[in-house]
Amino acid sequence: MAFPLPNSHPPDPQGKKPFNKTVAILAGALVFGACLIVAAVTAVLIGPRLIARLDGPSASQPSAQADLPAAAAVPSFTVTPFPIEPVEPLPTATVPPPSTPTLTPDPPTPLPPTATQSAQMETPSGGYTSALFEDDFSNKDKGWPEDEDDVSWLGYHEGGTYAMVVNQPDYYAWVTPPLGFPNEDALKDIYVSFRGRALTQDGYFGIFCRFQDVDNTYEVAVSDTDYSIGKWVDGEYTPLTNPEWVETPYLGADYTQGFPAFVVSCLGDTISLEINGYGVATVTDNTYSQGGLAVFIDGGLTPDPYEGYYAKLLLDTFSASLP
Repeated sequence: MAFPLPNSHPPDPQGKKPFNKTVAILAGALVFGACLIVAAVTAVLIGPRLIARLDGPSASQPSAQADLPAAAAVPSFTVTPFPIEPVEPLPTATVPPPSTPTLTPDPPTPLPPTATQSAQMETPSGGYTSALFEDDFSNKDKGWPEDEDDVSWLGYHEGGTYAMVVNQPDYYAWVTPPLGFPNEDALKDIYVSFRGRALTQDGYFGIFCRFQDVDNTYEVAVSDTDYSIGKWVDGEYTPLTNPEWVETPYLGADYTQGFPAFVVSCLGDTISLEINGYGVATVTDNTYSQGGLAVFIDGGLTPDPYEGYYAKLLLDTFSASLP
């Protein structure tokens, strides 16, 4: 079946004429021109006012804000700053320069004697020039007496000591140190310093000062716990300490283990004794003004249960000096 081609302008069903395009174009141009004219007139009339409003209000023109209703008032606030206390600067401590302290040493506390101290010579507390005689018994150069009989034994002993031994009850032995002083049998004043220990059950040992003979002399004696100072006159003994024997704490347990230190001084009519650095006794007497010096040991009545002797004295050091 064949169909006819469509007509670009179909016939008006109602029989009207077709629309004229030329007339429509002219009408549109007229309308557009009129709009341009209206826009130009509007720009001339309104433009200056718009520019003035943009530049801000003037005296001749009311402000745009005048045309607006007043806005509600906003309350204002005054901020008061919180007061801050000024901070005072910390004080700067002024530290004085360190001063050099002056130290005053305490007096030395005497140490208990030990075997390691045995070679040290003692220094008497009184004034004197120097030790004119001293011996540590390390050799026999000083020439102490060496002797032996039924009653006693004297001589150099093992360990660098000098020994005096009593083998009979109630006997004593004595020896004169080889001082070598001029007129040593007529000495007036002397210091004697020594370390020694007596091994005895009930005997004692010490120094004869201003020694004439065994019946006429001053005697300074020490046992394992006590000391005594007295004098012999024609074989009669008179104690100068009261009581005759005075107990002392300065010998201590070291008496039987070490060598306690003793200082005996005979100066004028004064006789003094120091034990381990402590002055324990001073007496006065004018019976003898001069004499010699001797070391003695008394044997007592009880023998040693192991070796049988009645007394044994060991001298570790010995020194003598003149003031």
